[in-house]
Order: sequence, then C-alpha cells, then structure tokens
Amino acid sequence: MVAAQQELLTASSLKESQTELYKAVRNKLKLWKLSEKQINAIETAGKVQENFPVFATVSGTVTMKMVEEGDYLKQGQPLYKIANLNTVWAEFDAYENQISSLKEGQTIKLTTNAYRNEVFDAKVSFIDPLLNSATRTVVVRAVLQNKKDLFKPGMFVEGVIEGTQTSTENTVSVPSTAVMWTGERSVVYVKTNPNEAIFEMREVLLGNANGDSYTILEGLKNGDEVVTNGTFTVDAAAQLQGKKSMMNASGGKTMTGHEGHLGMQEDNSEKIQMKPTILK
Repeated sequence: MVAAQQELLTASSLKESQTELYKAVRNKLKLWKLSEKQINAIETAGKVQENFPVFATVSGTVTMKMVEEGDYLKQGQPLYKIANLNTVWAEFDAYENQISSLKEGQTIKLTTNAYRNEVFDAKVSFIDPLLNSATRTVVVRAVLQNKKDLFKPGMFVEGVIEGTQTSTENTVSVPSTAVMWTGERSVVYVKTNPNEAIFEMREVLLGNANGDSYTILEGLKNGDEVVTNGTFTVDAAAQLQGKKSMMNASGGKTMTGHEGHLGMQEDNSEKIQMKPTILK
C-alpha cells in the first residue's frame, strides 16, 4: 500500500505528460478497494498515509468478526462477514411423496413462534435436485422479504403450500424399529393370525418421519399388528427357510413352518419374544 501510494504521488506530477500511467496507478489503488475520495485525499495531501479506513463493498449487518486489532493479514483474507438481511432464506425439508407437487414460484404460508398470530408469504426460489439419502428429503428454499428485520438467521419456521399436503385420513404410523429397509424398498412384518405367532413380510411406502415413528402411506391399514421388537429375528428365520425376506424378495408371499407361513412355535428351547402393536 505504501509503494502504491508513492507511485501515485510520483505519477500525479506527470499526469499531464503521462496520462495513461497516471490512470493505471489510480486504478491500482482502486483494486486495493480505495475509493475515489480516498485517492484524491492522498494526492491532495502529497504524502503517504499509513492509516485509513477500509470500506466494505456492500452494506448490511456484521454477522462475524474475524480479526482483531494488531493482526497480520494475508492477501484475500476476510475481515468480517456482512449480510444484507433485507431478504432472508427459509429452507424446508420436503419428503419424496411431496416432490411432484412442488414448483418454483409457489407461495408458501409461513408461521413462526416469534409471531404466533401472523402468517407470512414467501416464494419458492429453489428445489434441490439431489435427494438426501439419509432423511429421504430434498431442500426447498423460499425467499422472505425482511425489510422490517422481523426474521433472524437461525429462527425456526413452518411452511404450508396449499394443495400439496398429503392426506393423513387413511394413513397409519409405526415405530421406526418396525421398519427394515435396503435403500430401495421398506418392509415390515405383519401378524396374519391374531391367535398365532405367524408373520407376513409386507412392502410399505414410507412418508414423514415423526420422532421415533414413520407415517405409512401404502401397505398397511388401521388395525394391522406389526412386529416392533425382534424384526430382524423374524427376517432371519425366513431367510434360513428360503422364504421371502428383506434380502430375498423372490420368495413366496407368506412364510410358515407347516402351512406356507413362518410359525414361531413355543417349545423348551429358546423362545423368541415378539411385541405386536396396534396401528393408530
């Protein structure tokens, strides 16, 4: 910076005869993020300035201070993070069964605990082209106008798009321990006979995850009993008998010891405890 200012002072005395050189030196200082006013002040003072303010190229709110007084800085090292919060992003997780109903430009109705009695509008600006394989969701981003500084980064909001809600009237939920999945399909074991420990593997379509449970969109109905503890034991017994199982989808529809079903019989050897649950 000192050398660049010295070049300016030298070039300023030759600006009539060396116009191009003078412009190049001024442009060099502009690349150091000095304003026209600051450059003129150096030229008017006729001496090198060792201390002067550095102005950010954008206005906004400082979200992070990354230096302290007296620090040595490298070229390109950031000093502060500054964000213009006149608009903010709201990001939502949308499940697979909701993707077909989502489009850019749709209006989302937002609510937040900070303003319980108010509903805000936002526009969908981006739908992630990649699916998160762990959560089976995609990120949906909406832009919120925030000129009144109502929304703070990190706040939780809930959003609803009219016409995209999945009907829950005929859906059921099961504990997450009841579901086995390979990444391509999800299965549960259903008790087919209320009086016997006979189970049938059934493929299901998973919906939203709610804490320790899954919403089942297809494959089960209210009143079905499913295995929630010992699921892998039932599946292992099916595999040993060469029946249809999670890893062998080509087996028969049902599994048994005597009548085409997998039967868990009580004897004096090790007993397998199963815990059916009523779907709600």
